[in-house]
Amino acid sequence: MKETFSNNLKQFRKQKQLSQEQLAEQLGITTQAVSKWECSLSYPDIDLLPQLADLFGVSIDTLLRGDAACAETNAGTSDHAAGTDQPNGTNNAAGSPAVEGSAPFPQPDLPDDNVLRIVQYRGKTLLRKDTYDPNIRIPLSLTCEPQTKKYFHNKSFSFISDSGTASTPIEIWGSADIFGDLNGSANIGKSVTCSGDINGTVNTGMSVECSGDINGSANAGQNITCDGDINGDASAGGDLSCDGDINGDASADAGLSCGGDLSGDVSAQGSVTCDGDINGDASAGGNVSCGGDITGDVSAGGNLSCDGDINGDVSAGGSITCNGDIS
Repeated sequence: MKETFSNNLKQFRKQKQLSQEQLAEQLGITTQAVSKWECSLSYPDIDLLPQLADLFGVSIDTLLRGDAACAETNAGTSDHAAGTDQPNGTNNAAGSPAVEGSAPFPQPDLPDDNVLRIVQYRGKTLLRKDTYDPNIRIPLSLTCEPQTKKYFHNKSFSFISDSGTASTPIEIWGSADIFGDLNGSANIGKSVTCSGDINGTVNTGMSVECSGDINGSANAGQNITCDGDINGDASAGGDLSCDGDINGDASADAGLSCGGDLSGDVSAQGSVTCDGDINGDASAGGNVSCGGDITGDVSAGGNLSCDGDINGDVSAGGSITCNGDIS
C-alpha cells in the first residue's frame, strides 16, 4: 500500500501543478519529507492525511489505496469537488454527489442511461449540460461575476468561450479556445488560443496562441505565438514569436523572434531575431539578427548582425556584422 500511496501522491501533485517544494510549503513541512513519501521511504503523519485529501479533493481511502488516474478523469474528484471553492460540493456527470455526505447541486434533468455528460454550474445554477464527444468542443459559459471562481475539469477535449470577454478566473484541465479578450487569470492544462487580447495572467502546460496583444503575463510549457504586441512578461518553454513589438520582458528556451521593436529585456537559448530596433538588453545562446538599430546591450553565443547602427555594447561568440555605424 505504501507504493500505491507514493504513486497516487505524485500523480495528484502533478495534476495540481505543484512542485514538491510548493506542496511542502502548503503543508508546513520540508521538501525532503515529500520526497521520502514519493519514494516510498516513509508515510506522512496521520494528522496530515486529511489535509492532503482535502488539497487534492479526494477521500483518504482514494489517496492511500485508490487509482489516481481514474480519479483524474472524474469531475467529481477534482480539488474543488470537496466544496473548497464551491458551496455544498459538486455533482459528477451522473448527477450524484461527488463527496459522500455533502449536499448535492440540483439534479440535472438527464436520463440514467450510463452516458458520460459534462455539466457546468455557476454556483448552484445549472448553465448547460452536454453529452461527451471527443470530436466536439463544448462552449464554456463565462458569465460569472469577476470575483466568482469557475473550474472546468477535463483533459481530452477543448473548451470554447461563447462570450465576448473572459474576465472570470478559470482553470481548465484541457485546451481552451477563447473567442474575445481574456481579462481574468487562466490556468490551462494544455494549450490556449485567444482571438483577442490577453490582459490577465495565463499559465499553460503547452502552447499559447494570441491573435491580439499580450498585455498581461503569459507562461507556456511550449511555444508562445502573438500576432500583436507583447507588453507584459512572457516565458516560453519552446519558441516565442511576436509579429509586433516586445515591450515587456521575454524569455524562450528555444528561439525568439520579433516582427517589430524589442524594447524589453529578452533572453533565448536559441537565436534572437528582431525586424526592428533592439532597445532593451538581449541575450542569445545562438545568433542575434537585428533589422534596425541596436541601442541596448546585446550578447550572442553565435553571430551578431545589425542592419542599422550599433550604439549599445555588443559581444558575440562568432562574427559581428553592422551595415550602419558603430558608436
